[in-house]
Amino acid sequence: MKKKSSKKSPPALGRVSLKYHFPHATTLCVSGSFNEWDAMGVSLQPIGAGQWGIDLDLPLGRHEFRLIVDGTWSDVPDAVETVENPFGSRNAVLSVSQRGETLRQ
Repeated sequence: MKKKSSKKSPPALGRVSLKYHFPHATTLCVSGSFNEWDAMGVSLQPIGAGQWGIDLDLPLGRHEFRLIVDGTWSDVPDAVETVENPFGSRNAVLSVSQRGETLRQ
């Protein structure tokens, strides 16, 4: 008789492309509910003409996030959906599906 595995399968992931225009930034990171609001964030890469971008594989579902621009937490410009956070600012909301999503602000 086969034993049932007690290991949980990894969560399903969706690919998300984030792109933002911050021509004067020297560093740009993203942090949110998907990485437990890590203050170091995940670094976006400069892609030219003041644009920054990154492709992330995130668990399916709803995530809140903010940007960290040159070490300072920042609202996401032109976010389609936001929610108030306990610090008096707004978190952007991202819904990840299996087909992925691209955010270009």
